[in-house]
Amino acid sequence: MEKTLFDLNLQEFKIYYLIAEQYGTMEEKDDQLNALGIFIEYQDVFTNYSTLSFNNMETFKRSIFIQWDAASEPRCFTGIGDLEKKTEQDNISLMNDHALNNKLDDEFTFMAIYYNNVTDWYFKSFTNNDFLLGMLQAHQNLKLYNLKLLDMENRGCMGKYWNSIDRNLLYEI
Repeated sequence: MEKTLFDLNLQEFKIYYLIAEQYGTMEEKDDQLNALGIFIEYQDVFTNYSTLSFNNMETFKRSIFIQWDAASEPRCFTGIGDLEKKTEQDNISLMNDHALNNKLDDEFTFMAIYYNNVTDWYFKSFTNNDFLLGMLQAHQNLKLYNLKLLDMENRGCMGKYWNSIDRNLLYEI
């Protein structure tokens, strides 16, 4: 049975709180999360978000966030282990197609520019995304403070991440 956005949101919050309960060194936290099956569970969340991404912009934003976060932060902090490389590539190709056809909304564009400014190597690590790379390059000096994020409550760990950022820091990017 296909999971809904609501189901995935609940699953992601459950994972988030389990991660927060772990303690110790990075290695100890990693071992604890592995023993709890968190990395496998997050892979399931990612796969389901990605499956829904073809028809749902919100799940698409979340799937891109998860794969970027997995590449950007240690898994003992995110709970995100190895992701299916083909699914990651498919998501980036879909993102490129959306950028080419002007289907990325302002919020998604903002997020992509931010991700690229934080990790300028990330999107370059994929193929079939020349238009996306060009768009990101053209906007690399864009002052992000004039773009608005939608409400980030109940938007999975993507929402938690964006709510944790001091909006004043975005002036510097």
